[in-house]
Amino acid sequence: MKKFILPVSFLIFLLIIICSIITCFPSLKGDIYANDYGIFLDDANYAEKNSKIINKLIRKAKKNSKIILPKGKIYISDGILLFKKSKITIEGNNTKIINTLFSPYTGDNLTNYSNSNILKLLKSNDIIITGINLDYLNCVNVSGKIIDFKNGYTIFKPFDGTPLKGGENVASVTVFDSNENKTGEKYFDSLIKLEEENKNDNLFKISGFYGQDGDDICIRFSTGTFSSPAIFVSETKNLTLKNMNIISCPSATVYAPCENENIFLENFNIVSDNEKRLFASNEDGIHIKGLRGSFILKNSNFVGMGDDIVNIHSKAAKIVNITENKITATIGNENTKIDNLWAKKGDLIEFYNEKLEKITSATALKIRNGTIIFDNLPKSISGAYVMQNSAHCPDVTIDNIKVKRGRARGLLLQTKNAMVTNSSFKNLCLSAILIAPDITKWFEMGPSENIVIKNNRFINTASSKTYGVISVNDKHDASNSNLSSKIHGSITIFENVFENSLAPAVIAARYEKINVTDNIFINSDDTVTLSKK
Repeated sequence: MKKFILPVSFLIFLLIIICSIITCFPSLKGDIYANDYGIFLDDANYAEKNSKIINKLIRKAKKNSKIILPKGKIYISDGILLFKKSKITIEGNNTKIINTLFSPYTGDNLTNYSNSNILKLLKSNDIIITGINLDYLNCVNVSGKIIDFKNGYTIFKPFDGTPLKGGENVASVTVFDSNENKTGEKYFDSLIKLEEENKNDNLFKISGFYGQDGDDICIRFSTGTFSSPAIFVSETKNLTLKNMNIISCPSATVYAPCENENIFLENFNIVSDNEKRLFASNEDGIHIKGLRGSFILKNSNFVGMGDDIVNIHSKAAKIVNITENKITATIGNENTKIDNLWAKKGDLIEFYNEKLEKITSATALKIRNGTIIFDNLPKSISGAYVMQNSAHCPDVTIDNIKVKRGRARGLLLQTKNAMVTNSSFKNLCLSAILIAPDITKWFEMGPSENIVIKNNRFINTASSKTYGVISVNDKHDASNSNLSSKIHGSITIFENVFENSLAPAVIAARYEKINVTDNIFINSDDTVTLSKK
């Protein structure tokens, strides 16, 4: 039988093809310059291509690699994903990454995570992201000046540079006076549409009467709560975000659900690039829940928040059934079974009754199908209503941050061992710092202890005398009835300056021990109301 022999030229050609396939998809290490791989700058038409290039570089990057992005605008159509990556740095040079796909003009606006996040981190460790600015091509809220009222409408002129089309779905309207104090707010049960009034004069209108002539109006478009965080973090350890500016975001800017560990932010700024654009984010600036280890926020600025600057808390589980050494529970308001993201073997679980009195604690051995198996459950456990994983009460350090103009609170602290120092809070509508639990609406838990608030400046903060500039209470969004008179532990408030604030400086209740000393009051209400009940 005659043998079939391939020509040498064909073998060489085949070898070239194989080699080219292998070298097209190499692992990358060291400094990786995105410019070398075809990134397009300053052109939204290349958004899809840019997304693919950046994500491919991240997938191929080995440990201790640095992906270097060029200076300029990089448009993307899909989020940048770090999945199961370790010891990776993404470094920009004042690089602006702009999401093009999210839009408040289409559908019901409930965009999913895959195309509305700019950065998404899952199951990754030791990640550093620096030198990058984040923005969205399509605006998520609009601000302007009220100029007229007629035929059942409020007519306003958007500030220069604010893109509007008409037809946007409106979720809420907020009005500020010339001193940047919030004077009114309206949420809509069903969405209404923003309409064009006069195209030539760039005038728009919205159904209803809000504010007065000359007031600033801010209209937030519907996006769905936490549907579109700019940065989404899950099951990630040791994350550093620094030298970053977030210009706009449809929802919370940083949203980190359960089972992250150690988050560090420095020179992390949520600030509109236009001072006259009232809100940089539609929801919370930074929302952290179920974090292990520590949360550190330093040397950062926040201007124009759609909700709290920082909300940090654990995640209460509502007890369904107790049998021997087993407890079945659901996660707070989600009504879903607890899982391995809620607790791990060896975690100390704390039990509270309906008055938020701590009953006892026990060590978790195993979590399976919505049930935690413990080493031993004391008899006193029978009165338990909710439980909290003590590992999800991180140490918090907030130092040298500047907060200006927000429609809600500054810091909502529902944790243990927190320090807030050397910071300034100006023109916030509600309390600059609120220490309060919740086990009736959001189930964010939060009996707090070892909180130190020192050497901060509070200017024109808390526009209603219902709130203190600093409030220690038994509730935030929902009413908690029949709670214990001693929910919170030790709280120290000293060497702060309160300036031009009409609200009482401190209103505190439901605490075990509080120390309010050596504070300075300048043209400000110096009332300190302390009540354990």
